[in-house]
Amino acid sequence: MTITNRDPSIARVARFRLTTPGPSPLGNASCAAATGPLPGICATNTAGALLHVEHVHENRLPARTTATTVITTTVRPDAQPGTYTITPFGGFSDTGLDKSETFAPQTFTFTVQPRQADLAVSLSASAPLLGGGIDYTATATNHGPAPLNSATLTTRLPDQTTTVTGLPSTCTYQDSTKTVTCSTGSLTVTGSAQFAFRAQLGLLTVGQNLHATATRAASSPEDPGPANDTATTTCSALTSLLISC
Repeated sequence: MTITNRDPSIARVARFRLTTPGPSPLGNASCAAATGPLPGICATNTAGALLHVEHVHENRLPARTTATTVITTTVRPDAQPGTYTITPFGGFSDTGLDKSETFAPQTFTFTVQPRQADLAVSLSASAPLLGGGIDYTATATNHGPAPLNSATLTTRLPDQTTTVTGLPSTCTYQDSTKTVTCSTGSLTVTGSAQFAFRAQLGLLTVGQNLHATATRAASSPEDPGPANDTATTTCSALTSLLISC
């Protein structure tokens, strides 16, 4: 924003201010002077004024000179989605006479998008020698851009599964559907949660394929990328006890 002192006299202070109605979705702010005096104050006002910036140069802004400020601010982590209106103001004071005016355009808007956390799912498998079972590790990784509040991951095991051992405390097993269900809790951006367990299998047929699929069943906030919500792995029965993954 730029303000020009068009009066023939010296202005003591040039001021810039942005305002938003209601609770502001914007947080910390920084200010930089592009031309003219340096900003003396750059602060967030919780009473509805988003920013109040004062430009002071030896307490003077010469006649017919300009001062320009660049204001940078960030969206608060708890900002509610929606469209917000900002009104910029500019003015100066000269020997006790205050003058102010709005900039053109008088208002402008910006939109806060819903927070999203892209959760990627992977599934690995290995078979212990002559163990008659398969060790699975289901992994959920948060690719952001927001932190993950919580998520539910399900792993559909092979139909030949008879029982599941080594389940983490945040996982349960439903035998009727051959499904392990796990909860992640919160995850930072790039954070991940792993769930390892063993599926014990019944009598196998040579050459039989053993499929398992891990899926993001639910998560908060919204997941914008369903393409990486599912992962599948396949093992094969070499003999009734020997499995290859």
